[in-house]
Amino acid sequence: MHLNKYRKQRGLTLQQVADALGMSKSRMCEIEKGSGCSLTTALKIEAWSKGAVRAGDLARTKELRK
Repeated sequence: MHLNKYRKQRGLTLQQVADALGMSKSRMCEIEKGSGCSLTTALKIEAWSKGAVRAGDLARTKELRK
């Protein structure tokens, strides 16, 4: 599931998600728009979403996207 869809289905703002993950709202927005993120951040988002948002869909690491 896309991060944006997951967030909106739960009625959360970008700021709420950013706060929960310990990052800035602007960085969270970039990730939602598809800029990618580090493996560490992708795994943090996957854990936060209880697996609904897959790290492989977010990370810039090619090996993880397979």
